[in-house]
Amino acid sequence: MKEKITLVQSRIKKIFKHHKNDIITLSYSGGKDSTFLLIYALKVIVENPFLLKNKLQVIYSDTGVEIPELREYVLESIKKFKQNKKISRHVDFHIVKPSTDDNFFVKMIEKNYPAPHVKFRWCTRVLKTKPINSFIEKLKKKGKVVKIVGVREEESTMRRNKGAYEIGIEKSKKDVPVYAPIRDLTSEDVWKGLSYFCNKNSLWKIEDFETLKKIYAWDTEFEKKIRHGCWVCTVISPTNDDKALLSLAKSLNKNYLLKLNDLKKELWKISTTKGCRKKNQKRKGGLGGLNKKGRRALIKLIKKSLKDKEIRRAFYSLFEDENLKLYLKKWIKENN
Repeated sequence: MKEKITLVQSRIKKIFKHHKNDIITLSYSGGKDSTFLLIYALKVIVENPFLLKNKLQVIYSDTGVEIPELREYVLESIKKFKQNKKISRHVDFHIVKPSTDDNFFVKMIEKNYPAPHVKFRWCTRVLKTKPINSFIEKLKKKGKVVKIVGVREEESTMRRNKGAYEIGIEKSKKDVPVYAPIRDLTSEDVWKGLSYFCNKNSLWKIEDFETLKKIYAWDTEFEKKIRHGCWVCTVISPTNDDKALLSLAKSLNKNYLLKLNDLKKELWKISTTKGCRKKNQKRKGGLGGLNKKGRRALIKLIKKSLKDKEIRRAFYSLFEDENLKLYLKKWIKENN
């Protein structure tokens, strides 16, 4: 394992050296892979403070529909990192969010979007990628931007496509080069690397590792099957139980997450009911966006959900933004 860790660190150093004068961003979601990448990147920059001219820019994309416990874990982790002077001296942390018009519930209720599905996976692009890209566009005004991401080839066929990420640093001609330093690690490698790090460094501690293990239901039948996403995710097996929510409910003793699992199924049911959808004008027999009946059904579901104090936490985006508060007030009023 030490050899693999050394390899990852050497890759990070090489990227930092080659892009010494550029602005380097690192995407952090709080998951095991991005955590692995982040802590080893922090170790490299703390031990080699003159590698980069500019601060490392760490970006967390808050979709507005994150599982509350995971979001709280990430925000607490960022808070700890920012309070560590060794880190904050060389690293800036940013939380980016979708615009009001791109909020998940606004998209469905005001823009008539159906729930995301395999053939129309609008959620990742709108809720996660777009806010990151908008932030990067602002950074590009200050200089050349480079992205480092914690993706691994083992995760999917798409991520095994090596053409998607930079391999030979000197050959990069992309406007924004994207590097994946842990691309060839296995899930087991990542867990071993996290364990090794927290036992050797003070930048990320054993209690942080223990919390992450609970989140992934580590060393249980769930662990290798879990991929944490938004609680509203209807892209993967929308009619079946969400393994991430089930495992979290058990490992964190949060039974309300089981209610979120049921709520997501209701959301999918509304979105796939023919009577709740417009006709697709371009494809005979196809379904278009939500109609008035679908819109009313969704507002009714949200209104009902907000009566439960625990479930209410999952709708946090509607209470943290003044414009979204106005939308919520409008929806509740018109559905009375």
